[in-house]
Amino acid sequence: MQQNLWILPLKSPDGRTRGSARITQDSLQTVVDLRSPIPPDAQTYLLCPNGPVLYRGGTVQIQGAVMGIVVMHDGKCLLEGLRRGAKINLEREKMRLRMSNTPPGSALKAPDRTAPEADAPVLPEKPPALGVQADPLAADGAESAAVPDAVKNAVSNVPPPADPTAKSEALQNILIQARALFPQPDTAAYPSRLRQADDISPVYVEKPAFPAPPAAPAPAAPVFQPKTPPSVPISNPFPNAFPHASWQRVFRGQGQGWYLEGEWMRGNERIRITAVPADYRPTPPKHLSGFSRYIKTPDGGYWLRLRRSTTR
Repeated sequence: MQQNLWILPLKSPDGRTRGSARITQDSLQTVVDLRSPIPPDAQTYLLCPNGPVLYRGGTVQIQGAVMGIVVMHDGKCLLEGLRRGAKINLEREKMRLRMSNTPPGSALKAPDRTAPEADAPVLPEKPPALGVQADPLAADGAESAAVPDAVKNAVSNVPPPADPTAKSEALQNILIQARALFPQPDTAAYPSRLRQADDISPVYVEKPAFPAPPAAPAPAAPVFQPKTPPSVPISNPFPNAFPHASWQRVFRGQGQGWYLEGEWMRGNERIRITAVPADYRPTPPKHLSGFSRYIKTPDGGYWLRLRRSTTR
């Protein structure tokens, strides 16, 4: 039978080591030897895969290996220890133990409704008269009869509701003063006054309106004129290959780059040269069809195309 032995260091919640626990376990029994001073009424719990088990000393039979130890006292954790590599949430187990270990006397007691309150005065019961037997039904009838009378008296003392259409004396005085300051117009005299105004008003002769100004001629349609790309004269970038040639840098516009245009006289022939900056390759790119010569300069390389112009 295989027997396992573990030594777990026991620490307080602040992280200080307070002792150790020696656990001996096999398939039939588990023995725990706590080597740390604890109160006699403290509870020792063994953390197992199926939940914590209260250890009361001696040998116990547990299914599964012991993963850790927690010592509780008065609902607080005194010592804790966890086996290395144990897959268990120690904080969750301690929370469960705190909730299950309520200190004695902390539970609230329900108040005794039968006992009289300390501040309530106790009135002595009035004994019935000698020779007269008290009738409880008659007392209840008297109390029930007194209630409608009290309700009638309360209702009779309530003043009647005020008339919402009634106007106070102050409001009536304000309305009288307003009528005196702002007399109402005589609407019946409106037609006669309008006829008098028509008789007195002068007659206006309608004059012809000013002629409308002539309409402006429509602007002529713009005539398309191709723009020559801007160019800047530069020094000869190929003095050895084309001596005494004149060059200018031509800008394509809209950020599309630039190229060089040159003119060179070879005897009686006028030759126009176009140079496009590009990297060298064995054959010219597809978009540079007709460019058959490549010259490298200190500023970079160019693919060139030569065309004969007119003779001198």
